[in-house]
Amino acid sequence: KHAGGRLQALGIEACVALGKACQSISRYCTSLRILRAPLCMAIDGIGLLQLLNDKERAGRLEELLFNGCKKLDWQVASAIAENCKSLRELSFAGVISVDDSIINTLAESCRSLESVNLKGCQKVTDSAICNLACMCPLQDIVLSGIHALTDRCMIVLAEHCPNLSDIYIAGCHRISPAAVAYLQDSSLKRLYVHHKVPNAPADMLMAKNLDTGEYLQSSGIPEDIAT
Repeated sequence: KHAGGRLQALGIEACVALGKACQSISRYCTSLRILRAPLCMAIDGIGLLQLLNDKERAGRLEELLFNGCKKLDWQVASAIAENCKSLRELSFAGVISVDDSIINTLAESCRSLESVNLKGCQKVTDSAICNLACMCPLQDIVLSGIHALTDRCMIVLAEHCPNLSDIYIAGCHRISPAAVAYLQDSSLKRLYVHHKVPNAPADMLMAKNLDTGEYLQSSGIPEDIAT
């Protein structure tokens, strides 16, 4: 209450009960530019709506980290995407409510976004990532564990994000090594790619080609090897 007006950066990590705290942040932190609330797994963020729906105050926010806040409400994520137009860094890692509509709004509104973490956001598809790639000057992006993603979004990232320096796509089993190679070849800068053995569906048989190091679905293994 007493220092809120002077705070520009605030970090709250792994807190269990934040309902009243969120309301206080909305009410008193009038100059906030950075809010980090990782691993607050019970937070829904509703108390932050007063801040996030104030276009002037929300427009000052440059960094928001909600990684691990799996219960963050859709309204809160949507308000961030619509009103936080100066965002440069955002983490929605593990947030269950995040879907294509939120990412599409983010792409339209947050044209300065350079770093985004969407790890495990299972409702996100190629279409939204393609929009994000086309609209934002991305430098690093985390897409690990989003099983719906395919080569399509890799190609668009390659064609529209020349400054991309880091991408994490571990567990994206529908993205091929060929698409990753194309992305690396297209990057003007050195690109770090984290694409470990995919977390394939339980009923999918995978095998490693010992000559190339590539992991193949059983349908891609020659019969004389498979047998």
